[in-house]
Amino acid sequence: MISISLILIFISCAASKEITSNRNYTFDKHKSKNGYSTLILKAYDYEYENQLGPRVYINDLYFDFSFDSESKIIKPFDVSVEQEGKYTIRFSYLGRLPVKIPDFFIKKGDSIVISAYLKEDPTPLH
Repeated sequence: MISISLILIFISCAASKEITSNRNYTFDKHKSKNGYSTLILKAYDYEYENQLGPRVYINDLYFDFSFDSESKIIKPFDVSVEQEGKYTIRFSYLGRLPVKIPDFFIKKGDSIVISAYLKEDPTPLH
């Protein structure tokens, strides 16, 4: 299901460009021909780029990544965005430094893919 969604998003995109990139995340904006707005979130270990399933907060509301037990992979978090507006995304994972992407604007027809790279937290857990 997620794979099909991703394929449809990339096929239906009229234009694609990377808006922001830094060492902690990439932020890609695509324009959808069908007018739907979507937000696709992915998270990886910074050093090894292994896929992670962190907690994600969208405007301070908690969401969780899901794990597909059949294929043994963590699914990207895919959400339809109903309203235009400013959004803040925060990724957190045990033993990793959080990544926050503040105040980006989603317009109608935007499809945004965010890939976060979480660094190891040097602070001891105990």
